[in-house]
Amino acid sequence: MGDYQGWNCDYSSYDFILSRLIRGKKLFLYIVLTITAYAVIVCALLLIKHTTDGIEADIMDFYSGQNYVIEESIGYLIKRAQAALQRTVDGKMAELDLTALQWAPLLFISLGKMSSTAADISRCLGVETSSMTRMLDRLEGKGLLTRTRSADDRRVIFLELTEEGKRQVSKVPYLIADSLNQHLRGFNQEEVESLKSMLKRIADNAGDRNLEQV
Repeated sequence: MGDYQGWNCDYSSYDFILSRLIRGKKLFLYIVLTITAYAVIVCALLLIKHTTDGIEADIMDFYSGQNYVIEESIGYLIKRAQAALQRTVDGKMAELDLTALQWAPLLFISLGKMSSTAADISRCLGVETSSMTRMLDRLEGKGLLTRTRSADDRRVIFLELTEEGKRQVSKVPYLIADSLNQHLRGFNQEEVESLKSMLKRIADNAGDRNLEQV
């Protein structure tokens, strides 16, 4: 019996320990919830920042009238590149005795991208119908195309290439490809695809869907 005389069985000590354990669990739970709350807030702030950055990118102004430099204008650079490319193409088309306003209608007709009327071609090339009509007169005079009135509507005149016209226009894509490759020297495939994507986006921002791809 003497072996256990030093043991003091005080139930209040159990209550104390139990209360400390419960309090510790509550503190741990509080810490976990606090960390979780902070994590949620940080994620939300990052998401808001990402969304705001996207919106700012969409509405960003790249030019200002106060410091406008024409040589740095996208429009000027596109026009300059287009003019240089056009000169190269015209030089190559000279062997076919065709100008820019002549080979383009022939190519559009051969591709069958439209109903092949003067009005359709004028709209796609951005040329007045009267000017296109005169140009078609020259092409018909060269024996490169014929005109046929529609059986359903006599006011509509369809355009069709002659055998000589087909022979001539079959060379056009190769001359255009040579010209494009000449002006794309030093570019890699990724840069070319990126350039095409950007030019398409510029055209789409203008809402212009009339131009067909050649």
